Amino acid sequence: MSEKKFLPERLISVREHLGITSAEAARRTGIKKEMMWKYENGISAPAEPTLRIISLYLGTSAAYLCGETDDPGPDMLVVKVGNDPDKAQFVRLYDQLSGHQKKLIIAVMKELST
Repeated sequence: MSEKKFLPERLISVREHLGITSAEAARRTGIKKEMMWKYENGISAPAEPTLRIISLYLGTSAAYLCGETDDPGPDMLVVKVGNDPDKAQFVRLYDQLSGHQKKLIIAVMKELST
C-alpha cells in the first residue's frame, strides 16, 4: 500500500477558508504551533492519526488534504449525543439504511420540521 502524499497548500486553503490563523488551527486541533507551521510549509507531513485530527477539526477530509479528491467537504461528522440515547440509536440505524431509504427519511424529517 502506498503512503499518502500530504499537500500543504490544501491545509492552508482550508484554514484560510475558515478565516483562521495557523495558530488558531493549531489550537483547535491540539497540535503545537511549530508543528502546524512545519505542516503548512512542507517541512513535515502529519502521521495518519494526526491527519485525521486535522481534517476532523478543520471540517475537511484526509483524502482532500492528500489530493485524493478535489472535494474539500468532510468525510466524517461528529454528532454529540450527550444523554440522548434516541439520537445515538437514530444515527446507528440511519447508517444501516440504503441510499433510497435515507432519502425517504430525510424527506420525512424535512416535512416534520416545517
